[in-house]
Amino acid sequence: MEIEIVDTDDARTETVLAGLRRYNRQFSQGTSQPLNVFAQEQQQTVGGLTGVTYGGWLHVDELWVSEAARGQSIGTQLLLAAEREALRRGCSGSTLDTYSFQALAFYQKLGYRQFGVLDGYAGRYQRHYLQKALTPAQPAAQV
Repeated sequence: MEIEIVDTDDARTETVLAGLRRYNRQFSQGTSQPLNVFAQEQQQTVGGLTGVTYGGWLHVDELWVSEAARGQSIGTQLLLAAEREALRRGCSGSTLDTYSFQALAFYQKLGYRQFGVLDGYAGRYQRHYLQKALTPAQPAAQV
């Protein structure tokens, strides 16, 4: 057996992910399904959210808005759209993480609560882990 370390994704990455998904299915009634939301202006992507729904939860991996488009509630719209779709898919909660130099206050304004933190990223930052219960009757939050 050989152990190899590589810096890029290749076909083996999909082999690992597919194997893990197959294994995990025996413990969950649902399936893992990508959930991606994009904001477009003049045929340009100015923001986006990537994530997955699995096990009754929305897991937000990335949320980005271009610097030129910030301050226009695009991030709020992206996250709320993902939450609505997660509810449609039967999810009861959402989870994500953010660094101390990113958007902790933004997520908290939208109802996310911190449940964990790790110190020491790049020697001086924190990584915050957040969650939010999703309910169909939630009012649309505005930030």
